[in-house]
Amino acid sequence: MKNKLETIYLIALTVSLALFAISLSPSIQAQEQEGEGFTADLSGQNEVPPTESNATGTAEILFNNDSSQGSYSVNTTGFDKITGAHIHNGSEGVNGDIVVGLSKEKSATNEDNATISFSGDIKNDDLQGPLEGKEISDLASLINNGSAYVNIHTEDNPNGAIRGQLEAGEVQMDPFSQSDGIEDNGKQDNGDGGNGNQSNGDAGNGN
Repeated sequence: MKNKLETIYLIALTVSLALFAISLSPSIQAQEQEGEGFTADLSGQNEVPPTESNATGTAEILFNNDSSQGSYSVNTTGFDKITGAHIHNGSEGVNGDIVVGLSKEKSATNEDNATISFSGDIKNDDLQGPLEGKEISDLASLINNGSAYVNIHTEDNPNGAIRGQLEAGEVQMDPFSQSDGIEDNGKQDNGDGGNGNQSNGDAGNGN
């Protein structure tokens, strides 16, 4: 009788712990992504006009709950070097001005694995072009309206080699971490707005 009661107790305890873990799952997921996230799949076919680049990439943008802070993470595969990366204003199929610089010239660290990654925070003074002098919340609104895309520039494709429209989605990045060492997030100071033409021309093959 005693052994039977112990068995029933262990079963009840196991079921209770399982139910407790399930109840915690939504709050854990909420902690993983506080705020509003956006993602983009980058490819040459998304450029206007399309490019022949075989490179691909992903981008993640995360804003905190009141859209006063922003963070980003970008990964590309297939480039030995890029000349810059930006967020542009513009809907799908339309080229637009640079509104945030994400990276200046950057090279792959391993020639056998042409992968380039960078991340950082977005601040009010990083905004430029149509958003210059405005706030992070204005950038969040632009993206939320489907009017922003991430664009990766190379020497072969100075107007953009691969791009992707930012859309609402769950992100995997650590929110609001420190920059990985990119000076001023690649903010343009040469007046080249428009489609984001680069003038330094130091960008490897960009294929």
